[in-house]
Amino acid sequence: MIYYGFDPGKITGVVGMEIDNKKIKPAIMPRNLNEDRLSAFLDEVGIIDQPCMFIVEGFWLEPYKNPKTNLAWDDMIASQVIGAIRHVARRNQIEVILQKNSVKPVGYGFANQKYTPGKKGTHWQDAMAHVYYYLVNEKLGLPA
Repeated sequence: MIYYGFDPGKITGVVGMEIDNKKIKPAIMPRNLNEDRLSAFLDEVGIIDQPCMFIVEGFWLEPYKNPKTNLAWDDMIASQVIGAIRHVARRNQIEVILQKNSVKPVGYGFANQKYTPGKKGTHWQDAMAHVYYYLVNEKLGLPA
């Protein structure tokens, strides 16, 4: 099974990981995709016969953030990307796991990577952290 991780946004980080004897290994080259390339990638995943799961960093408006100042006039790209991922998953009977962004630091640790809060351009690394978090937390794979 391939466990695809997604860090959604204007640029979406994508990874695909497999498990071999509890060892988590890459199944695809990690990548950062713009909206058009993500759409093409999702179309390809939809025709692959191998079973898979989507592990996605979700988006929730946190109650302590004021939407008038933090998200006023925001086009909510992350939410749109999550909707596209969920649509492809539903159409192809792929299970989707949504995770809070707060699990990223632990996922980075499981992947033996250094997490730097606020660091820009770490989309595929964030996606990988979500996959590691899921696989280790569910006792399907071991930390790196």
